[in-house]
Amino acid sequence: MADTSLYQNQSKIEERLKWAKQRAKESLDMYAYSTILEGLYKLAREKAPEILTKLEELVERTGVFTFDIQLLSTIRDYIRDYVPLQNTIIDGRS
Repeated sequence: MADTSLYQNQSKIEERLKWAKQRAKESLDMYAYSTILEGLYKLAREKAPEILTKLEELVERTGVFTFDIQLLSTIRDYIRDYVPLQNTIIDGRS
């Protein structure tokens, strides 16, 4: 049975990405926001899908006019650097 909450979270984040990309032409900040959010979203789906719900809450809470590029970058960098891929072998164990 599919987890509908995961699908809803992805759908809302994808909606925000689409919105941000459409407005990216108007603003370099919005372009940076959409690029960072997209990278974070892809990385979270790949390495830490359990945080998608919290990421969704953050996206909703910050709104479209109070987005925090530095915060999203920090989260993305942490996941990229410190969260291992799921189903990978670590120290010879799976």
